[in-house]
Amino acid sequence: MNHNFTVEEANLICIFARENKNEVIESIVRALPYLDDSDMEELSRKVIEKLQSMTEEDFKQLELIEIEAE
Repeated sequence: MNHNFTVEEANLICIFARENKNEVIESIVRALPYLDDSDMEELSRKVIEKLQSMTEEDFKQLELIEIEAE
């Protein structure tokens, strides 16, 4: 399965960086009620969905660094 993340998705994961995939998902889920921006909410839900479809091994192999969108 292809788990390519957009720049925005990768940056969101970096913000919530934790030890493992499930901790990242839980952190994003806890933040959802506080989002006042529908685009951020949609982005967060997409990231959660992509993370849930990954194995922990796939997650560990991600090389995520915060980058600026062009």
